[in-house]
Amino acid sequence: MASMISAAAFDMIFIQFYNTPHCSAASWAKANTSWLSDTPSKGATIYITLPGSPEAANQENYISPYQASNLINSFYCRSKFGGMAVWEATYSENNRQRGYTYHASLKKHLVAIGNYPGGCKTRAVDPSPSATPVGEAPNCGPSKGVCSGGECCSQYNYCGLTEAHCGSGCQELFGHCGTQPAAISPSANGQGLPISSDGSCGAGRATCRGYGEHQCCSQYGYCGSMTEYCGQGCQAAFGICE
Repeated sequence: MASMISAAAFDMIFIQFYNTPHCSAASWAKANTSWLSDTPSKGATIYITLPGSPEAANQENYISPYQASNLINSFYCRSKFGGMAVWEATYSENNRQRGYTYHASLKKHLVAIGNYPGGCKTRAVDPSPSATPVGEAPNCGPSKGVCSGGECCSQYNYCGLTEAHCGSGCQELFGHCGTQPAAISPSANGQGLPISSDGSCGAGRATCRGYGEHQCCSQYGYCGSMTEYCGQGCQAAFGICE
């Protein structure tokens, strides 16, 4: 396949992020596409292909629609991103959450992020939040400095106010740590916060109430409408919870 891509020009390339541990969406889509730059396919758009259910591939490589939405948040505005693909229709059709098939859930999030001016979010969580709670460029820690506004610096060098930031692994030298951040603004109870414009939510940021169909604020600070957003860990102060 590598020799084919190197010899012919492709408009679109669908990469299966589920076949091997080294190319698995469960450990983030880290494959470097710079190798296309010196090939006839250098202008190709990349589609992230995911298994439509745990049974569609090795279960360890399956990620939920919520986890997939984090990939979309991170890759949506990259110049090479073409969209999402699913293997395959039958598995996806039989994998329903909150009434949506797997592929419909992905489409719903793609449409939602595309409908808002701030849809290209700078903050996105890893599909495996316990491994890497926040996934923008590191913004605190030994080489970045201290978090402001009472935020906590996670073990992965990101500022925030969730348990993933303030709990286990939190770096006391670069921010507050613990369940009660030291200097949360009065908007921590959700009052006075603007409606989210980019899908993020939480103390000092925004509320999901009024954010289209995505009015639940997940424990990781993102608006959505699926169980992962509206169920366990949902932040009732910043949106609607089940």
